[in-house]
Amino acid sequence: MARPLSANEQGQQEVLTELLRKLRRGIRELGPAGKSAGWKLALAAESQTRTTATNRWLATTLHLGNLHEVSRKVAAWTRNPDPALVRGQNRVRLWGLG
Repeated sequence: MARPLSANEQGQQEVLTELLRKLRRGIRELGPAGKSAGWKLALAAESQTRTTATNRWLATTLHLGNLHEVSRKVAAWTRNPDPALVRGQNRVRLWGLG
């Protein structure tokens, strides 16, 4: 039986669900997509901005690989984001969310 989610995890899951919906993606797409897929890194960057999500949670939930790589991958994506996924000047924004 799965353990109940903490309040933080529940909030993180709600943000993830909202961001996936805005991207027209599903939770089932996270596993098969590449570990460095731009849309997954955008999810991670925005999740870090909007929640207290840890690199461990992001690595596990978004299937980003080793938790130590999450920080590096997200920082690299933030410095050079996919223009199709960004809105705003200095901050990563998934189609104006937040």
